[in-house]
Amino acid sequence: MNTKRTGLWLSLAVLTLLAACQETPAVEPTPDVQAIRTQAVQTAAAEMTLQAALHPTATEVPPTLTPLPTATVGTAVPLGGTSGGTSSGANYTSGTPYASPTPRQWACQIVNQQPWDRALNTGWEGDVVFTIKNIGTNTWWGDVVYWQQDDDCGYCDYISSPSERFINVNVEPGQTVDVRINVNVPTQPNPDGYRMEWMMINDNGEVFCEFYFAIPYTYPAPTKTPTQDS
Repeated sequence: MNTKRTGLWLSLAVLTLLAACQETPAVEPTPDVQAIRTQAVQTAAAEMTLQAALHPTATEVPPTLTPLPTATVGTAVPLGGTSGGTSSGANYTSGTPYASPTPRQWACQIVNQQPWDRALNTGWEGDVVFTIKNIGTNTWWGDVVYWQQDDDCGYCDYISSPSERFINVNVEPGQTVDVRINVNVPTQPNPDGYRMEWMMINDNGEVFCEFYFAIPYTYPAPTKTPTQDS
């Protein structure tokens, strides 16, 4: 009886020992994906820091850029308020009008003179012709408008003639008239020269035009060499 029990307990002990000796298979843990990503990022950052320390660059960090102003959309202003521009647009002007000058009723312009002011020899005699243009708005009536020598002209009385005369022709605005004056240079040289002045008078007795002839200096006329009779 005791022998049977001893064998039974012995068998149970052997089975228990065998069961204890068997290794229980290890269970692999579930990988933490977030931890793996964090580790990868930290590794990459450490590598970049190491490379930057080993290979410094001279390039400076650019300053902060100032943002450009935002364009404001508005209404386009038309160029030129008047017609007359060419197809190329070269003659367009702004729309601001300019005040036109008030036209003068009485005005003149000396458009030509023959001869021009110059030195002359003593005893020279000839006509000085002034071509005068009517640039005013009134007509110069030939039997009303006249020219005369300036009262302050100290040489006119004995160098030029006549002293005054009607223009004797009607001159419409834009037309011209010739004023012809005879000049006779004195025979005595004058180192200071001569200056003769004249003016035109309208029907109101107003001076509206002035013109002059100047001789800067005079020189003796050349003498003729006498010839011997053969």
